[in-house]
This record gives sequence, C-alpha cells and structure tokens, in this order.
Amino acid sequence: MAKDMTNESVTNENSNVQTKSDTTTMNKPSDESEQPEMTMDNKKMKRKKLKKDKDIDKTGIRDKLVLKEEKKTKRAKKKRNRKEETSEEVPLIDEKLILEEEKQKKVRTPRKVKPKKYKEPKDEAKKLFVKREKFTRKFFRRIKSRAKGQIDILIKKDYYEAEKRAKTLLGITERDYQQQVLITVPDSFTNKNDVRYHLEVEKEGNNKLYFDQAYVTILFYSLKSLYIYQCNIDHRTGFIGHDRAQEFNYFDVVSVETEIKYDRDDRPKYSILNAALTLSNDQKFLIRLRNQRLNDQTAGQALLSQKEQHVLQMLKDRIRASKV
Repeated sequence: MAKDMTNESVTNENSNVQTKSDTTTMNKPSDESEQPEMTMDNKKMKRKKLKKDKDIDKTGIRDKLVLKEEKKTKRAKKKRNRKEETSEEVPLIDEKLILEEEKQKKVRTPRKVKPKKYKEPKDEAKKLFVKREKFTRKFFRRIKSRAKGQIDILIKKDYYEAEKRAKTLLGITERDYQQQVLITVPDSFTNKNDVRYHLEVEKEGNNKLYFDQAYVTILFYSLKSLYIYQCNIDHRTGFIGHDRAQEFNYFDVVSVETEIKYDRDDRPKYSILNAALTLSNDQKFLIRLRNQRLNDQTAGQALLSQKEQHVLQMLKDRIRASKV
C-alpha cells in the first residue's frame, strides 16, 4: 500500500510538472507561426533606420567632428606661431613700461569732436538788404512805432550811393570842395506811386519822420563855384534815378529867389520851399528845400527851419562875396 501511495504521488508530481511545462510552452511564442505579422508601417520605419545608418557612414558625420577638432588644433598652432614671431621681432622692454602701456590702453580715450566751422556773424544791415522790400513794406504800412533805427541803415546806404554817383557825374573829388550839404524832400518816384510816411517816437521826444520815396539834392561848396546834384531815390528798393548834375561859378548868379508855396489854395496839404537861382545866361536852376506835409504840429513852427536857414544863408554869402 505504501508503494502504491508513493507511485501515485510521483505520478501526481510528474503530472504537475508536465502541466507547468505545458503552460510555459503555451506562453512562449513560436518562431514563425506564433510571431505577430509585420505591417507596412513597421517595415518603412526599419528601412528609414537602415538608411540613416548608411547616411552616417556616407556623409561622415563622425568624420566632421574629427575635422572640427583638427581645425581647432591648426588655429591654436597658428596663434602660437604668431606669438613666437612677434616675440622675436619686438625688442626686450622693461616690465614697468609694459604695465604703463597696458594702463594707457585700458583708459578710455575721449571721442574726437570735429571743430565747428567758423561762421561770420551776420550784420543787421545784411539781413535788411536781403529782405529789404518785405521790411520796408511792413515798416511804412504803420503810421507810428517806437524808434529802432533799422530804417536808418538802409537810408544811409542810399545816400552814400547817391554821393558816389554825384562825384562821378560832376567829376570831382574831396579836394575839389570844402563843404557838403545834403537835402532830402519827400517826392514820388513816379506819378503813379504815392509817398508813404512813418513816424518813429523816441523817449526823449525827438521824433523822426520817414518817407519811402525822396528827392535828394547834394550841394558841394568850393571857393569859386557850386556843384549841384539831384536825383530821386526809392527807399523801398534802393533804386536811384532821374540824375541831374550841374556846376556854375558864384559870380555867374544874377539873382536868388526864395519861394514858399502850397500844393493847393483850398485846404492845402503840403508846404513847399524853393530857392531859384538865375544865371547870367538867363538859365534858372531850382533847389527844392522843403516839401512838408501839414498837420497840427507844423502849424506853430517857424517860417524856416535851422537847416533851411543855414543852406540859404551860406549860398547867399558865397554869391555876395564873389561880387565884391
């Protein structure tokens, strides 16, 4: 009985072993039939991997890394060679000098600033002459203003040009005459233009009256003769025209006539003062000394101004002295 029991246990163990082995064999897939079938996508992936491996061999990515390292070594060698060459060429210098040079290199040098080109300061006169018409138009558009003296620069320049023209037309220099008198009277350059006036008010009370168009007379007194020049000046543009020059001896003057008249009898606007010289050949020469606009201030003025009286007296004294 005991043997039968042992045999049964052995058979049971063998059966258990067989079942385990069967289960293991069942779990293991077979090489051909039991493996899963390869899909088209998996095949493509494998092909790509193979191609990449081949490309690595073809393009030589590993070789590139080697080349980079070789280039680095070559560059390092070149730098070493350059340093050696420079060290051979440069003579030996003290360490202190080298340190000073390095310090100077480290110090930031200031930026080079280009020097500004020198520009000549523009005078007020130049500015006025450039924009003369615009300035005079604005100036004479107003009747009154505070005294600035800008218009005087333009007017003095016009008088200077007129004096030059007078000397050239008369053919004289500063040696030929002893005294000079300039007389300005408002007068239109043409019949179409009207004269415009402007009053500059000063603090002291010495007001100045300006006019945009003038009739200028310049008298040059010498010992025996008188030189006269007359012209019209347009102060708006600086144009000078209608020039007239004449000379005669004091002895040739037969008479001197002074005349004060008005532009019209009823409600006059202008007061006119003329000095007419009659020569021995019956030729008359007119010197206009005044063409003044009448207003409330001129009503109480004297018959002759100081300048008018001075010009007439000087002229008459020279003529009288020549007759003696």
